[in-house]
Amino acid sequence: MAANASGPNVAPDPHSRLSRVAKDVLVSVILTFALSSVLWGFLGAFHGPLLWLLLPFGRIIPLLIFGIPASIFVYGLVKLRLGFVLGPLLLAGVVVTATHVSVTAALTAVNAYATPGLDPPSRPHVVLGFEGSADCDVACVRILATSTHTLAFRRDATKEWRLYRRGSGDECETADRWPSKLEFLRAGFLNSCATDSPIPELSDALIIRERVTSGRLTVLPRLFHGVIHEISERMDGRERLLGRMVSGTIRFPVPDAVAIFAFGVERSISAGQAINTKTFLSAATGIPEAELYAFHAFPPATIMDDLERFFDRPQVSNLAIGAWARIALANSKDHADVMKPRIDRLLASGSANRIAAGLAALFGFPEMDRHFARDRIIELAFNPLVDAPEALLLSSLKGHLVQIDDFSDVIRQRARAFFVGEPALGRGRVELLFMIMVRGGDAMRRNAVDTLFELQGSRFEDAVFAIGYGGSDVWARSMPTRWTVSDVQRLMGRMADVPNERLSVYVGAFRPSGISAEQKRALVDHVRERLRIAEASAARRDTEITSLRQLVETVQNTNAS
Repeated sequence: MAANASGPNVAPDPHSRLSRVAKDVLVSVILTFALSSVLWGFLGAFHGPLLWLLLPFGRIIPLLIFGIPASIFVYGLVKLRLGFVLGPLLLAGVVVTATHVSVTAALTAVNAYATPGLDPPSRPHVVLGFEGSADCDVACVRILATSTHTLAFRRDATKEWRLYRRGSGDECETADRWPSKLEFLRAGFLNSCATDSPIPELSDALIIRERVTSGRLTVLPRLFHGVIHEISERMDGRERLLGRMVSGTIRFPVPDAVAIFAFGVERSISAGQAINTKTFLSAATGIPEAELYAFHAFPPATIMDDLERFFDRPQVSNLAIGAWARIALANSKDHADVMKPRIDRLLASGSANRIAAGLAALFGFPEMDRHFARDRIIELAFNPLVDAPEALLLSSLKGHLVQIDDFSDVIRQRARAFFVGEPALGRGRVELLFMIMVRGGDAMRRNAVDTLFELQGSRFEDAVFAIGYGGSDVWARSMPTRWTVSDVQRLMGRMADVPNERLSVYVGAFRPSGISAEQKRALVDHVRERLRIAEASAARRDTEITSLRQLVETVQNTNAS
C-alpha cells in the first residue's frame, strides 16, 4: 500500500526548513536590535546628576546589556530553533566585520594625514601666530613682556588676523586697555599692556594651528572626531607645513544598540609627531618651558599700589580686586610685613571693593595669624555696607567672624543694641550680629534666640529669614547649628502674626531644621485653616491660595524628627 502523502513517514521539505531557519534568523536579529535599542534608550535618559541613580545597579546593567543577545541564543538552543542560535551570532559577525573594515580604513587615512616628524623652521621669526583654537594662555603676557616677539591670532569665526605687541606708558591708560594692563600687573610687570591692530594676512610668521573637527573635514574620514594640530612657517606670504599631529577618536559605524558586539563605540588615536603649545613657544622664543608658565617672583608693593588704582573703576574693579587678592595670597607668608598693613588699610577704607579685596587676602594667612585684623572684622559686622548684596562682603565676613573664639561683653551688648534698636538692619548685619550674640555656649545661644523674639512684625520675620537661610555659620559653632525643636515651637507660636503672602518664606526658614511629628501636624492644620479661609473669602486671591496649597504639600513631605 502506498504511503499517505500526509502521513508521518513523509520526509520534511528541506526548503520549508531552510525558510523557517531564515525567518528565525531575521526575527532574532530584529528582536536583538529592538530590545537593545529600548534598553539603551532607557539608559540614555539618565544623564548628568541622574547618572547617580544608576550607581546601585552598576553590576546589573552589564548583565542586562549582554543578557539580551545571550537569552535569545539560549532560547534557540533550548527550543532547537537554529535560526535563534544563528541570529545573534550573525549580527555579531556583521558588526565586527563592518567595524574592523571601517576603522582600519579610517586609521590608515588619519595616519597618512599626520606627519611622522617635525621639521625645524628655516630661520627665527618675530611673529608667532595662533590660529583656530590655539592659544598661549598666561604665557602670552610673559612673551610680550620679556621678549621682542609679537603675537597674532585668528579665530575660526574671523578671517583677519589681530597682531598684539607690548605697549607701555599712556598707551595702557585708555579704558579699552585696562583689562590687558591688569593681566600684566597680575603677572608682575609694571607699566605694560598688550596693544592690538588688525592685519589682513601674515607674510612672515611661525604659526601653530589647532582645528577641532567632528566629521566635517573632507580630508579626514567622517568617523574621526578630534583635533588637528599643525605648525607651519610662513615666509613672503608662502606657507610651509613643518608638522601635523592628529588626535581624537574613531567612532565605530554601528548603532549603540549593537555596539556590545564591537566591544565599544570608539577607539582613540594619536598620530604624528607630538605638538603642543608649550613646546612650540619654548622653541620659538628660546624661553624654557618651565619659565613660561612659572610664577614670576617680584616685589609685591609697587604692583599692588598700581592695582589699587583700578578698584573704583566699575569696568575692571572685579579684575583688579581678583589680581590684588591673588598676589596678596601668594605673598602672605614671605611678605607678611608688607601685606598686613595693606589689608588693615583696606578693611578700614569704607569702600566695598577695597574691603572685599582685604577680606579675600586675609584668607591667605593661617587662622592664628589673622588676629591683627580681629577688631576690623568685628567692626565691619556693624557696617551698613554688608547689607548690600552687590558688595559681596557677607560670605567672606562670616568666614572670618566664625573663626573668632569669643567676644567681649561690650561687643555683645553693642550687637544686641543694634539688633533690637536699629530699624534699618539688612540681612547681612542680622546674620553677623546674631553670630556675635550666639557665640559662647548654651547660655549665649539662649540669650541670642531670646533677643530675636524681642523683634516684632516684619523685622522679626526678616530676621528669622536671614538666620534660617544663613547656613550653619550663623550659629557660630554654638551647637546645634540650626533651630532646635523648642526654637521651632516658639517660631510656630508667632505664625498667626505672619500674613499669608509671607508665610511660605517664614516657614521655609525653620522647616528644613527638622520638626517633630506633632509640630508637623500642627503646622499642616494651621496652613489648611488659612487655605480654607482664603478660598471662602469674597476677595479671593489666586496667587495667595496657590502659595498656601504648595505650602501644605511641602510641609506634608517634610521628614519629622
